[in-house]
Amino acid sequence: MTTNYITLNDNVIEMLQCPFCGSSLDFKKDGPVECHSCASSFPYREVNTGENVEEVLDLKIYYPEQFSPQGYVKWAELQKEFEDFHEHYSDLENGKVYLEEIDSVKEIYQDEFKLSGKILDVGGNQGRLRQFLDLDSPDVEYVSIDPSYNVFYNLQKQPTLTKTFDCLNRPCNFVSASAENLPFKNETFDWVHMRSVIDHFENPFYALKEAYRVLKPGGRILVGLAIEDKGMDESIATRLAKKAKNEGVGSIAQAVSRRAKGLLKGHVDDHMFRFTDTDLAKLIEQCGFKVEKSHWQKPPYSFVIYLSAIKS
Repeated sequence: MTTNYITLNDNVIEMLQCPFCGSSLDFKKDGPVECHSCASSFPYREVNTGENVEEVLDLKIYYPEQFSPQGYVKWAELQKEFEDFHEHYSDLENGKVYLEEIDSVKEIYQDEFKLSGKILDVGGNQGRLRQFLDLDSPDVEYVSIDPSYNVFYNLQKQPTLTKTFDCLNRPCNFVSASAENLPFKNETFDWVHMRSVIDHFENPFYALKEAYRVLKPGGRILVGLAIEDKGMDESIATRLAKKAKNEGVGSIAQAVSRRAKGLLKGHVDDHMFRFTDTDLAKLIEQCGFKVEKSHWQKPPYSFVIYLSAIKS
């Protein structure tokens, strides 16, 4: 039986709007999705998930080359760097790494912050956050967006990953979109989740303001981020490479190590911004939120902070 990994159910379609002008979208049986108010057209992209080809709705805004904002041009270059790096090891099946990933954040989502209701996962990739959600609850509606529409590529040929993250065997509500132009109606979500992504955004201020817009009154945002200055002289990439090597992760360690060495030699860092925990909290509050709680992740990731804030 062929597994479908990507979906867009009727509830989520009802949430959508044009990311450019905020108007209603026209969904047709065939062809692209259109906005008649601003003449924008949004295609479906084909994604080979392993044994079958699925479709992803691409709701990103594409600028004419000569009119692309400078920040967008820089972001597009660094995003390609980021995707190229992860392409080196994304299909390396390593159950120990996957289990460690789950264990490292279990405390975050089971003990410290419990997400429920309508949840938007910005930069959510394949939707691994679902591993910690009650997906059988009628009150939980999860949506992942990511600027890369191809995050489900070859997923069916990664049985160790899909067995460890069994949530991946459920179709994921997914659209390709940018954090700065969320294609959702005002006051739609109970939670917006941003983990390890805000330092990759083209404009974190715009992204947080968009998160504020799509949250219901009293809704919350959860931001998780690695903080470079937390008493460490080494880069995060260097620390992760050493950790991977010590635990015998092999080719993944080598890939991370190569990246770390590249950063140390002054090669391209694929992050748009670097934050201190103080600067991160200040920016969140400047966007209208009230920070309610902060929590540092357990070792060896004790340089990662999580901040939850309410739409006040």
